[in-house]
Amino acid sequence: MLEMEQLIHVDSEEDELEELDLSDKGLECVPDCVTSCTRLVGLYLEDNSLTSLPDNIGQMKGLQEIYLRRNQIMNLPESIGELNALQCIYLENNELNEDGIPDSFGNLLSLEGLPMHNNNFTRMPTCFLNLTGLQELYFDNNKLTSLPENFGVLTNLRELGLTNNQLSQLPKSFGALSKLEILHVEGNCLVKLPKTLSGLTALKRLYLQDNKLEKLHSCIGRCENIQVINVENNSLRGVAKRIAELPKLKHLLLANNKLDSLPETLIAKSSNLRRFTLAGNQLASTFVSNFENLCESTNE
Repeated sequence: MLEMEQLIHVDSEEDELEELDLSDKGLECVPDCVTSCTRLVGLYLEDNSLTSLPDNIGQMKGLQEIYLRRNQIMNLPESIGELNALQCIYLENNELNEDGIPDSFGNLLSLEGLPMHNNNFTRMPTCFLNLTGLQELYFDNNKLTSLPENFGVLTNLRELGLTNNQLSQLPKSFGALSKLEILHVEGNCLVKLPKTLSGLTALKRLYLQDNKLEKLHSCIGRCENIQVINVENNSLRGVAKRIAELPKLKHLLLANNKLDSLPETLIAKSSNLRRFTLAGNQLASTFVSNFENLCESTNE
């Protein structure tokens, strides 16, 4: 540790030092001298054995990015909320849950990216709803059972990852996410979608596979920029006619559901699709094979 601190001390005297990489160094705690590097813009601490961050990390006012992937972090210090310049903090593959996030985290108003994959959250911390500048938020592979009713206040979101949680529904306020382009909600317990999803006017890719959805609702048919809809491995018994009217739709994946028919309008327009899957439904086998042949001939 002494050698490392000496190295950091020497480097920190360089006025031009903006990034410090201490990834994969076997660290169990952050060396005291790191927080004295107040000119740092980027701090890399990935692939260590950290369980927490220094209480005085808030004095590193210039930090814009912190990389903390693949540690054992269980909580963040109160002073984290003093990093006013922070734009992204990478916290994937740690041991965090909602109790390890201080309320001060909601003061990070410059934050644009917040990856939280592979942690232990059962609910989203309330303070996250203050982070209205967020453009990318990822909670994949956690234990979320619900989202806050006012989740829609995060109106600048462009990408949202909620894969492999335990969500049974999405809040109605989702319709306010008018800038959202990519939505991953596969691997949950969704039975139906809120009609307010029609407000996702910028949505391009919608991933709903491996849920329990019974209908692909007409609200999705109002998302006119959508290009990809994946609803494989659900319990679909119906597809709304309006889906066929989507002008930019390229991929419609419906395999492994309970469909026994499709809207005639969708059948008529299916040749415009680049990928269209139907296997594993209750459609007549000749019907499925005709569609698959049609799709193969139009694939690029």
